[in-house]
Amino acid sequence: MNWFTRYAHWLHLRWPAGVPERLPVVGPDGDTRVPGLFVVGDLTGVPLLKFALDSGAKAARRCLRELSAPAAQSDVLDVVIIGGGVAGMAAALELAGNSHNLRFAVIESNQRLATLTNFPAGKPIFTYPDGMRPAGELQVSATVKEDLIAELERQLAGTDLPLRTATVTHVERRDGHLAVMLKDGEPVLARRVIVAIGRSGNFRRLGVPGEELPKVLNRLHDPKHHTGEDLVVAGSGDSACEAAVASAEAGARTTLVHRGSDLAKAKPENAARVLDLAKAGRLRLLLGTRFTRITADAVELDIAGTTERLPNQAVLALIGREAPLAFFRRSGVPIHGERSLPVLAALIAFFAAITCLYGWKSLGWGSGIAALQPATWLRPLADWAADPASLAGVLLHSASGPSFWVTLAYSAAVVGFGLDRMRRRRTPYVRLQTLTLMSIQVLPLFLIPELLLPWLGA
Repeated sequence: MNWFTRYAHWLHLRWPAGVPERLPVVGPDGDTRVPGLFVVGDLTGVPLLKFALDSGAKAARRCLRELSAPAAQSDVLDVVIIGGGVAGMAAALELAGNSHNLRFAVIESNQRLATLTNFPAGKPIFTYPDGMRPAGELQVSATVKEDLIAELERQLAGTDLPLRTATVTHVERRDGHLAVMLKDGEPVLARRVIVAIGRSGNFRRLGVPGEELPKVLNRLHDPKHHTGEDLVVAGSGDSACEAAVASAEAGARTTLVHRGSDLAKAKPENAARVLDLAKAGRLRLLLGTRFTRITADAVELDIAGTTERLPNQAVLALIGREAPLAFFRRSGVPIHGERSLPVLAALIAFFAAITCLYGWKSLGWGSGIAALQPATWLRPLADWAADPASLAGVLLHSASGPSFWVTLAYSAAVVGFGLDRMRRRRTPYVRLQTLTLMSIQVLPLFLIPELLLPWLGA
C-alpha cells in the first residue's frame, strides 16, 4: 500500500460517508413544514433514550404555550399524540398536568412502551449522555430492559393518560385543523399533533433467496430460546451486537455476520463485548461477509470471495428498519435527500452563488460595479480614517479589495451555519467542535490577516 492509498484510507475510506439516512425534515424544536405538526423521538435524527424523552416533553410544552385555552368545538382535541413510546409518554405526562385543561389523546397501534417490551430479555440499556437530565417529569436511570419498563411504569402510574388503540395512516389539513386519519375509523381532529412513532417502518431485508423461511427472524425475544442452536446474527448495530452477546452467553453457537469491516455503528461497550467473546472463542465474528443464500438447515456466506456453508437452525436479521416515510409523504412533510422542485432550484442557486464568489475572488468579476467599491459608500469614515495607520484606515484599505469581502462572506457563512448546527444538535461535543471551527475561520483566517497584522504594520 503506497503513501497515497494510506492517506486516502485515513482521510475518508476508513470511515466512508455513505448515503444519508432518509428522515423527515424536522426543525430544532421538532416543528415541520406542516403548521402545528411536530416530530419527536428517534425520527429527529438522535436515536438516544434521553433525547427522545427530552424532545417529547419540549414539544408538549410548546403546545401548552401556543394553546392558552381549550378548543371551542367539542369534537376537536387540542393535542393528539401519535405513538405510545417513551417520547409519546413524555409528551402525554407533560400535558396531563396542564393548567389550561387542554384535551388530548394518545393513539397507539399496539400498547404503550411496546418497543421496550419487545426488547430481548435482559437487554442492557444505555442512558447517554450521563450528565443530561431530559425536560419533563419522565426520567430514566435503569440499565436493564425489565428495570427500565418498571421504572417508567411507576412514573406513569396514577396519571390519566387517554390511550386509544388504532393505526394512523397520515395527517392532513381539514377545516383549519389537523385531521389524524385512521386506518379503521373516523378521523380525529386536533389543533396540534405530536408524531412519536419512532422508526417503526418495515424491517430491512437481506435480499437473498430463502429470506422468507420461518427460521429467519427480525427480533430476539429471549436468548434462551436458542440455547444449543447454531444461530447466525446479521448486522453491526447495537441490536445485533446485544443479540449476539446474549445468545452466546445463553449457550447458542453464535456467529455474527456483517458486510462491513468493523462494528462502528454499535456503542463502544457493545462492540467491546462482541470482540471479547470472539477472542475467547465463545462467538464467531465474520466481518466483510455477505449472505448469498439461506436454506432450511444452513446459510451460505461469501467471505472475501470464498463461499462457506454453515449449518444453521435460526437467523436473526437485525439490520434495522426503514423509517415510516410513506406516512410523512402523505402528511406533506418533506424527506431529507428526496429531490423536489424547490430543492433543485436551491441547488442551482447555490452553484450560481459559488461561481460568482469564485469569479469575484479569483477573476475580478464586478470590479467596475460601484456597489462593490466599499471606499465609495464608506466615505463618512474618511475623516476618522485620515491616518492610514489607524484601525479605521486599515479597515478602509482592506475593504477596497475583493479579498476582504470574500473572506468576510465566507466567515459569515461559517458562523451562520455553525450557530444553526449548535441549535440543532445541542450536545457539548458539537458545541465545542463548532466553536473551534468558527474561531479558526474568524481569527487566523480573517481578522488577523485582514485587520490586525496590517494595523501592526505587517
